[in-house]
Amino acid sequence: MAEYNGSILSADTVSMLNALPFSAALLNNEYRLVHCNDALLEQAKIGTLSSVVDYRPGNFFKCINTDGGLECGSTNKCCDCALNRFLDRYNHVSPESAECRIISKTDSSITPLDLRIHLKPLNLSDSRHLLFILENISDIKQKELLNKTFMHDVLNTAGGLTSLLEYIRLSGSDDDLHGYLNLISRQASYLVEEIKSHKQLLSKDSSGSLEHEKYFISTEILNTAVDIIRYYAAINDTSIEMAQDSDAVVLHCNCTMLRRVLVNLFKNAVEAAGKDEIIRAGCRLIEDKAVFFIKNDAVMDEMSKNTVFNKIYSTKEFGNGLGTQSIKLITEKYLLGTVHFESDEETGTIFYISVPLAENARRS
Repeated sequence: MAEYNGSILSADTVSMLNALPFSAALLNNEYRLVHCNDALLEQAKIGTLSSVVDYRPGNFFKCINTDGGLECGSTNKCCDCALNRFLDRYNHVSPESAECRIISKTDSSITPLDLRIHLKPLNLSDSRHLLFILENISDIKQKELLNKTFMHDVLNTAGGLTSLLEYIRLSGSDDDLHGYLNLISRQASYLVEEIKSHKQLLSKDSSGSLEHEKYFISTEILNTAVDIIRYYAAINDTSIEMAQDSDAVVLHCNCTMLRRVLVNLFKNAVEAAGKDEIIRAGCRLIEDKAVFFIKNDAVMDEMSKNTVFNKIYSTKEFGNGLGTQSIKLITEKYLLGTVHFESDEETGTIFYISVPLAENARRS
């Protein structure tokens, strides 16, 4: 028998916890840790069991909301936490499960954890405990998100094609029919490329990699994105202006994925823009990166700035925020780049997408 925080556990109980294929812990009725298995120590990057005994889940997972020594369940953000909502309503009688996300902060590293949590009451040595089992479902959630963002982005491309056809219909002119047919053909090919790219992405997703297609010029990729969105902008009484001094640099990346990111940025800018507004875009060579920028005059409020990349956030009345989430996911995971923005009264709103240059890249 072994004693943990005043609770006597048999060697069999400790062995049972370590034999489980998931991270697991025994909690008391106040959801404080009594004992946990080796898998949980490793997953939560816990040095020793004794350092987290009597901790609540958010504390031993180093939830970002508990930074500075705050207790899990006591902060003003805990009421929005799916884990705490689940614990608050748990009846301590029957097994129950729930999904939640914990943003873990260790040193300077911030890691989102998507978890499926199971709670089951247990009587051990005449003491009441709760068996707390955690499954890491981050890969499952990411694949779900990839599928949702794919559908969202394909609709952007299909919508661009529809907007082009509508623009042709409204213009009532046959003067440039050949040019319009070329545009329709290009946009249809973009749609096929996106479907093929997503098929490849799903087949490669388990390794977290995506094959680069070939070498591209940054300004050419930007122009293809404008191809898709220009007539959507025109129908919404806005226009797009490319910076004449944009840097044309060589990239070795998945062009289709980069185009998806840029189309999302253009679409968001169009929807935020006022009537007759000009959206400005371009590319700059900054050190060893190609930095794309897309600017509109609207200014984001503080809540929007703080939550713009949350996967359920949207400034649109019936939106779901998948556009900005797609931008962040694809840029960081599959293009190995970064995304950031600035928004103030002086400059409006500018989004920046930074991607690495090809090796030995040069200006075109």
